[in-house]
Amino acid sequence: MAGAAIPAVAETIPGFSVLRISGIVVPSATPRDIVTRINAAVVKASGAKLD
Repeated sequence: MAGAAIPAVAETIPGFSVLRISGIVVPSATPRDIVTRINAAVVKASGAKLD
């Protein structure tokens, strides 16, 4: 494999980590119950663990 000789970032920079931030945008007139349903579906699909 051609890329096998290239080390991962975490192998070259101690303590390196990545944070992913995502968002969904809906029109401001979207009913709150629809926003809540969309949020629940996104959280479930992403496997996010919210405290």
